[in-house]
Amino acid sequence: MREGWTYKKLGEVATILDSQRKPITKKDRMKGKYPYYGASGIQDYVDSYIFDGRFLLVGEDGAKWCAFDKSAYIIEGKSWVNNHAHILKILEGNDDTFIEYFLIYEDLSKYITGAIVPKLTQKSLVSIPIPLPPLTVQQSIVSELDKINELISLKKAQLSDLDNLAQSIFYEMFGDPVENEKGWEVKKLGEVASVKGRVGWKGYKKEDLRDSGPLAIGGGHITENGNLDFSSPVFLSREKFDESPEIIVKSGDLIMVQRGTIGRVGIVKGDIGDATINPCVLILRPFNVAGIYLLHLLLNKNMKDYICSFVRGVAQPMITQKQVNSLNLPLPPLPLQQAFAKRIEMIERQKGAITTAIKDLETLLASRMQYWFD
Repeated sequence: MREGWTYKKLGEVATILDSQRKPITKKDRMKGKYPYYGASGIQDYVDSYIFDGRFLLVGEDGAKWCAFDKSAYIIEGKSWVNNHAHILKILEGNDDTFIEYFLIYEDLSKYITGAIVPKLTQKSLVSIPIPLPPLTVQQSIVSELDKINELISLKKAQLSDLDNLAQSIFYEMFGDPVENEKGWEVKKLGEVASVKGRVGWKGYKKEDLRDSGPLAIGGGHITENGNLDFSSPVFLSREKFDESPEIIVKSGDLIMVQRGTIGRVGIVKGDIGDATINPCVLILRPFNVAGIYLLHLLLNKNMKDYICSFVRGVAQPMITQKQVNSLNLPLPPLPLQQAFAKRIEMIERQKGAITTAIKDLETLLASRMQYWFD
């Protein structure tokens, strides 16, 4: 232990206000301006509040508790908190953000009980040992970590601005794709791209999966801005890997959600090795259209609304392969599509550099937290 630091249990440095929490079922909530907090953040907005001030919330159930899972977060102002988050008022002489950072860094899963419904009980919560330097040192550490987090937030805002720029360029060049006020030629999606999926197939079983091997791409791998995120990959056994050419994923393919979050679509960039799709998504393989243009066309908000108008089902929304093939798309001249693609490629290079900077900053943040809290 560092000189001047002590260990105290969380219950010794905080007042627990769980008895004041009140859950409101969704059907009984009245819409309003006050945030309604749960295990991992804002769940809704309601017309009244039960807390007014600055508090530290820690997920009780329905949260994730591994290191860096952000199972703790600070709220401020008028709010309502349900019974899925512990609510703590940190006692004077301690910095609540310092304690928040420690709880985010710490692997709290060792304090979790319950096999069916994992839970961080109040008894376990108050027993968590907290390393505490003098208040001035706590504040200095918070200042250092906050600066890194501010840089991360700035970089993420730059990414968002670049995504907005891409959409602005789309509107500038092509107009509203649903209104098609510029009078572009209209074709069916099936006329400019092949649409393939896994017909009549029910999915993988647990025993079909491996720690490595061919990828199975699903809707959960598609981000809101049209990329594919394989930070949580799903790998198949070689025996279960279907090598049918039409469902082997290639660079330049678009992966579109067919069941689930309708409107999600992402593009495959570069060689990702052996990969196929699960039954919840489709492969769109462009042949008479620039892939980048098609991607941003399908990402357009008005186009998404148009696609969602075909959705069937409530519990599991879906759109049929036939409906996807028949979607009406405005098709500007190919040279104009390609000019758009070049401008987007420049933006993507900028985004790549910013994404790398974010990863470097996140690594630095983790390193500094480890330095202070280990």
